[in-house]
Amino acid sequence: MSSAVTSPFNMGNGPSAFLTPDYAPVQGTCGTIVANWTFGGAGNYPRPFTSFSQRVVEASNALGPFAMRIGDAANIGDGRIIFDPTMPEPISFREQRWYTQDDGFTGYPSKAEWWQGCIKYVVRAHDLHIDGHPVGLFEVAITNPIETEIFNMPFDPFNILGGIFGSVPPILGLITGVPAFPLGPFLGGPGPLGGPDGNSGGPIIPTIPNPPSWILGGGDVFGDIVDTADSYVNTAMTTLGETLANNFNNFSSWVNSLTNETISQGDWNVNFIDGVLTGQTCMNGHIGHNITPPDGNGSFNGIPGELKSNPRPCILGDFSQQNLSSVLGDGSGLPNNTGGSNGVDSNARNSMGGVFSTGIFNGTVHFAQPSNARGMGAFLICGRSIFNEANPEANSFAAQNPDIDNNGNLHIYDTYDFGVNNASDLINNARPFIGNDAADAVEAILDTMPGFYATPFLSAAGKTRQFNSGGTPNDIPLSGVSQLQNTYQDVVITPQNLQRGNPQLYQQLKDRGYFNHVDSSKLP
Repeated sequence: MSSAVTSPFNMGNGPSAFLTPDYAPVQGTCGTIVANWTFGGAGNYPRPFTSFSQRVVEASNALGPFAMRIGDAANIGDGRIIFDPTMPEPISFREQRWYTQDDGFTGYPSKAEWWQGCIKYVVRAHDLHIDGHPVGLFEVAITNPIETEIFNMPFDPFNILGGIFGSVPPILGLITGVPAFPLGPFLGGPGPLGGPDGNSGGPIIPTIPNPPSWILGGGDVFGDIVDTADSYVNTAMTTLGETLANNFNNFSSWVNSLTNETISQGDWNVNFIDGVLTGQTCMNGHIGHNITPPDGNGSFNGIPGELKSNPRPCILGDFSQQNLSSVLGDGSGLPNNTGGSNGVDSNARNSMGGVFSTGIFNGTVHFAQPSNARGMGAFLICGRSIFNEANPEANSFAAQNPDIDNNGNLHIYDTYDFGVNNASDLINNARPFIGNDAADAVEAILDTMPGFYATPFLSAAGKTRQFNSGGTPNDIPLSGVSQLQNTYQDVVITPQNLQRGNPQLYQQLKDRGYFNHVDSSKLP
C-alpha cells in the first residue's frame, strides 16, 4: 500500500529584487476536461500572481491547477493537481501552502482573494497525503476572476479603521490593467461550465464579434456621452462605499427596527457590496446581448439571451452564488421529482419557479434587510421576484422555470429588463433612519439597476441594437434605453455552492429526487 506523503510542496518566496521576472496573474480557462489540462510553469491553467521562485517550483514539479480539498479549511486544504497516468484516476492532489502565502505588495490580489473569485470545478483525484492514496473530491480553479469578471469576493470591503480608502483598492486592483472591464468575459470564448469542448449541462460565455469601440474607451455614441466602463464602476463603488461607511450606524438602527437583530458592519457591507457587483455582472450580459449584431440573415435568434430557449449565462463567484442560494427558501413546499434519470419533471420545475420567486421576494423586501443584505444580488438581478413561467402574471416574455442539469448545477432563469426594478420603495423605507441625503445617494446608484450612473452606457447599447435592427437611432441623450430588448438570463449555482449557501434547500432537493439524474461523485 502506498504510504501517505507527509509534507507539502515548497511554496517559493515572494518577489525579489534579485530574481526576475515575476509573473502577473495568468488569465483564461483550462476547461473541465482533465485530459486537456497541461502542467508546469507554462501550463494552461489560470493562476494568481507568481514570483520567479514560485514559477520555478511549478516548472520543476510539473504542478497543475490550484486546488482545495472540499470541506477542508483553506489553510490546511490548499494544494495543487499533478498528473500521474499510472493511477486509476490520472490526477492526484498534493498539498501546497499557497492560500496563506504573503507575497507583500504586488499590485495584484492576494492568492486567497484570487481563489475566492475563481470559478471552480469539482474533480476526483487521489489524495497523496492519506495512506493508500484514496480518491477524494477537490475543487479546482479553472477560470480566473478577470477573465470571468468575478471580482466580488468575500473580503471586508469597508474596513472600519481604514474607511472607504482602505476598501476600494482590493476592488480597483482587479480592474487595473484590464481595459475590458466590465465586459471582458462577454468578448471571449467558451465558458467554464460546458459548451463547445464537449461538456454538457452548462452554459457558454458568448462571443461578441467586433465589439464597438465605446465599450472600452467611451466617447460620443448616437448622442450619448459614454464614459469608460472603469470610470463608471469606480465612481459607483466609491460613492456607495462612502455612503455606507458614513451612515452605517443609521443603517444598523433601521435593520434592528425591522428584524430585532444587531448586524455587524463587516458582514452587512460584504453582503451588500457583493450584491451590487452581482447585479453589475448580470447587467454586463444584458448589454452584451443588446450590442451583438445579427447573423448574416439578419436574425438575432442565435444570440444567447434573445430566446428563452437560449438564455445568456450570468456566471457568479462562489460567494455570490451562496448569497443568492440563501434567499431561495428552504424547499419545504416542493413536491417529489418523478423525472428520475431523465432529469427534473415539469411539475417540479414549476414548483421550484414559484418557491424560489417567493423566497427572493422575502429576502429582498425592505432593502434586503431580512436577509442581512444577502438578497441584494437577487434583487438587482431579478427585481422583487423571478419572472418565469410559474409567475401568476406570466406571459410570452416569461423565462423558463428553474432546472438542474446533469452536472448538478441549478439554473435560475429570469427575464432581465428594467420594467419593475425601481428601488425607490425600498429606499423610502430607509429614509427615516438614514436621512434624505444618504437615501438619495444610495438610490442614485441602485435605481433602474445597477444604477443611473450606467444609463448612458445602457442607452448606447439600446441605440446599437436599434441600428443593428435596421433602424435609425436619434441623438437624444438617454433615449436608447427604450430600445433595449429584454434578455433571458441563466443564473448558475453549482451544487457545492447551493449546499454551502442553503443547506436546508439542498437537502430537500436531494431527498425529493431532484439530483437523481446526477452522478453522485459530482455532488457534495
